[in-house]
Amino acid sequence: MNGFLTNLVIFIVMGLGWYMRRCGKITEAGVKDINALLFSLLMPVTFFKSGLGFDASMIHGWGFAGVMLGAYIIATAVMWFFSGLFNNSPDRRAVSVLTGVRPNAVFVGLPVMSLWLGQAGTEAMLLCIAIGTPYFNVVPLLLSQIAQTGKADMKSVRTAFVKTFKNPILLAGMFGLALGALGWSHYIPQWTMRTINVLAGCGNGLALLSIGAALHPERLLDDIRIAWSDMLMKLVIHPAIMLLAFWLFPFGSAPLLRVGVVSAAVAPAFNCYILARGFGMDGDYAAMLVASSTLLCMGTLLFWMELTTRLFV
Repeated sequence: MNGFLTNLVIFIVMGLGWYMRRCGKITEAGVKDINALLFSLLMPVTFFKSGLGFDASMIHGWGFAGVMLGAYIIATAVMWFFSGLFNNSPDRRAVSVLTGVRPNAVFVGLPVMSLWLGQAGTEAMLLCIAIGTPYFNVVPLLLSQIAQTGKADMKSVRTAFVKTFKNPILLAGMFGLALGALGWSHYIPQWTMRTINVLAGCGNGLALLSIGAALHPERLLDDIRIAWSDMLMKLVIHPAIMLLAFWLFPFGSAPLLRVGVVSAAVAPAFNCYILARGFGMDGDYAAMLVASSTLLCMGTLLFWMELTTRLFV
């Protein structure tokens, strides 16, 4: 029931964003400005705040990180094989490889986990992002280049690493995690924390409004017919692999294991279509896949929430 109510809240807020976009209250330029504000200020502050409350006892050694990354590697291998089964163009297969294991952890994952499990969910999601971001910001991008051109040069590798570790969201989250783990959170002045709380409170709602403004629910059925294989990989196969891994090796607290699985079931990251266009892949297909998967995952996430709640107690 808690999972249903979580998704209901998300549907309502996203629906408001969709309505505001359709009636002209939010313009295309406005959506770009909102996303820039989220990326550069609100989400970094939100991740920093979450990191300050990090409880290191959630992790049992390096077991959780090892299982999570191992499951990512297995999912990537399955994705590579799965994407090669269909007679798609190299540009479209490159999009399949790029989106297969890259979740929208910032705009969808964080609000979902925060509403679902409260602070524990936010902290667990932050930890998953800290562990997974360097991997899924580098490996899928390189593999997508191989799928598209048959090669990947060292310059691309260096560029991918530099962009990953210049990401303000990742840096802010890691800094907050470090302060929280060291127990230095209480040294932050009270007025500073109040400012952080106000800004962090703006982030999740604005992110959901931004997602809603970009959706086209009237095209969902047609999009599923076109991209069903990639949606199956991201929304079903990937979290199933993660679930099996944590069921066999349950390192970590119950909330952490639940979030580890459900975060894998989140739709592809919004920046996948930006990357696809930048690297000359099938940008139109990437935009359609990301938008429709985001809408569809609001239903599939409910299934994974209920299943993980029953398995990890």
